[in-house]
Amino acid sequence: MDSVMLTFEGQALREEIKVFFVKSRVEPYISKPMQCYDCFRFGYTKKRCTKKELCIMCGEERHEELCKAATPKCVNCGKAHKSTDYQCEVYQLQVKINIVMAYDKIAFLEAKRLVLGASSNATAPVRSKENFPTLEHKEKQSMSQIVKSSTVKDNKGLNTRKVVSYKSDISENMNEEIQKTY
Repeated sequence: MDSVMLTFEGQALREEIKVFFVKSRVEPYISKPMQCYDCFRFGYTKKRCTKKELCIMCGEERHEELCKAATPKCVNCGKAHKSTDYQCEVYQLQVKINIVMAYDKIAFLEAKRLVLGASSNATAPVRSKENFPTLEHKEKQSMSQIVKSSTVKDNKGLNTRKVVSYKSDISENMNEEIQKTY
């Protein structure tokens, strides 16, 4: 079956769709790794490159004449293949990162950290139900519940209204949690 690319608004993909009475499974789009064809590094294209142009065969500065290297040398991994070879371990790593980004709906650095298995506090935590549980649903409060008013007498004996701000359970709990961590 030929592939069809559909775009959906939002973050959630449907499990399947029906088009002309045919049910099809929906999968996220996995983009091909971006590679610069000037320096042959991954993550950007020739248009954004600020590095020197390199030879696709030997990885040295680009030659005017045909490269005379007997064996190719990859700029990314240093092994004996062209810098654009799909079998390159660095290219394969980029593919894995793109797969994790597509399926987990996460940013590049977080996906890279997951693929490499390195832990770093500099990146955002993995989005999961454990790290980001669903908040409890409470009934909406009226404005009178949010802001308490009390009637007091001023120095002339007249009734005036004094506004006292309302502290929610959430803000009190947050203050307790902050004090526990510091």
